[in-house]
Amino acid sequence: MLTFLQQISTFSLSSTRAFIATGKIILAVGLCVCSLLLFVYFAREIAETDFAQIDMKISMLVFSLRTPSMTSFMEFVSSFGDNICLALAGLVSVIFLMKKHRIEAVLFCLVLLMGLILNNTFKLLYQRPRPNISPLVVEHSYSFPSGHAMNSFIFYALLVYFSYHFFHKKSLTILMSIVAVVLVGMIGFSRVYLGVHYFTDVVAGYIAGFWWFITVLLIQHLLIFYKLYKSSE
Repeated sequence: MLTFLQQISTFSLSSTRAFIATGKIILAVGLCVCSLLLFVYFAREIAETDFAQIDMKISMLVFSLRTPSMTSFMEFVSSFGDNICLALAGLVSVIFLMKKHRIEAVLFCLVLLMGLILNNTFKLLYQRPRPNISPLVVEHSYSFPSGHAMNSFIFYALLVYFSYHFFHKKSLTILMSIVAVVLVGMIGFSRVYLGVHYFTDVVAGYIAGFWWFITVLLIQHLLIFYKLYKSSE
């Protein structure tokens, strides 16, 4: 009798987990498709007159805020999407390895590396020239989408995700989410301020970063669903 009840309990638990996993997969698929379509829309429309005018107006508005001290601050903020971001990524990977979280360390590095590869692929695919309106920093790669925006979104979203994964503290997750949103937003603003990206480059970078992040979560939940399916056989 006890064994029978345990089997029912196990089946019920597995069914609940499978139902939750299925719901997460459906949601992730929907978000992936929507974000990918939105990115493609931006990519197709960047050459249109209306988008060019919007980019120009926003750039001029942002440029009006330029001061020497503001420029120094924006250069510092921009580094959080490049040099400091890479340094923090290395530190996080080392911490994972020290704590014997080898799978998480490998996953973390692979997601970031693929983000860089995808961004460079998009740049070569669309080949949008950099803005030539009073740039404060010299960049030699293509402009669309913004690598700083895309990669910083992926990196700081991963930090929030892993903080919840390891600590399961809502207060910590909310705090880190707020910090991440503000920082990623400021990084995108800094790229427009420095004259190395158009506003649409930054928005497209966020969309591409969101798409890749959700894609990784989708893959993870598909693996979870597969394990649940195999265990129920």
